[in-house]
Amino acid sequence: MKTQTLISVGLIAAFLTIASGCGKDRTVEDYQRDRVAEQKAMIRAVAGTYTGTLSLADGTSGDIQIHLAEDTQINNTRSSISTTAQASIQGSVEFVSQGTLRVLSFRNGFFDSGSGDFQAEVSIDQRSGKSTTIEISGTISGDSVDGSLAATTYLKQAGSFHAVRGDSISSGLSTGRSTAPPPAYGSRYTADVQFSDGSKRHMALVVTNTNSSSEQAFYDAFSPIKYVDAQFQDLGDANSTASSESPLCSAPFNNSTWDQRNGQLYGRLSQAGGGPDSASLTLQCQQEMHGSAMAWNCSYYSFASLIFRALFTQ
Repeated sequence: MKTQTLISVGLIAAFLTIASGCGKDRTVEDYQRDRVAEQKAMIRAVAGTYTGTLSLADGTSGDIQIHLAEDTQINNTRSSISTTAQASIQGSVEFVSQGTLRVLSFRNGFFDSGSGDFQAEVSIDQRSGKSTTIEISGTISGDSVDGSLAATTYLKQAGSFHAVRGDSISSGLSTGRSTAPPPAYGSRYTADVQFSDGSKRHMALVVTNTNSSSEQAFYDAFSPIKYVDAQFQDLGDANSTASSESPLCSAPFNNSTWDQRNGQLYGRLSQAGGGPDSASLTLQCQQEMHGSAMAWNCSYYSFASLIFRALFTQ
């Protein structure tokens, strides 16, 4: 009888031990948490700063520095009640070209630990009010990364880069690299203009690049179309020796487009009011060389009527 009691107690203890183990079964959340931890560990293995060269489609190049780090992306389910987490890659890209530093930050990038591939997209609001996307993609192998940067609307303008982890950009630009600003950005051109009413004025055309954010400046490097501010300035009577360098009046064409594929500059200005008598002014210029300097051959319209046509030179 005593033997049977001991056996029964032993069986009950064993059952309780098994039951206790069952009570600690891993949940879906536990498996998810472990999976995210594994993915983040894989990203940490390739994290760091990679430095090298970015070559653009127009033949120019610049220093590039890519910073990569782990991140956690939270996704809401369809029910909007529960959430799931997954590991992702975040970082930034610093690009130095023609004396200009451009910086672009990104989050929620994808990384494949098996192939070493990573990809991220950054949405950028343009001055026109529309949004566009910069895509960063590459393959990490050992301590180096090869990849590309592109505006998704202009994939043919993509730049390719090669960078190595652990290097750092020197304080100066590479030997032989120009520190001049991009051509025509912030430049002033003048002409003696014959108007359609017979008057002759000394005029200036000013073209300036005024990106309002670092992201827009970054996008500029990968887009053949630049958003610029163009302005016609009236400097006075062309027949007078008292012509002023300060504008008497001006017509600003903000958010004009300069298409560097065909050298065309286009701007439109609608006067306030919007009534039947309000003027709609149009600027159309063709980029061309005048000797060894750049010039603009411009036409200026009010609706369909030509106001003047002139060659503006530096």
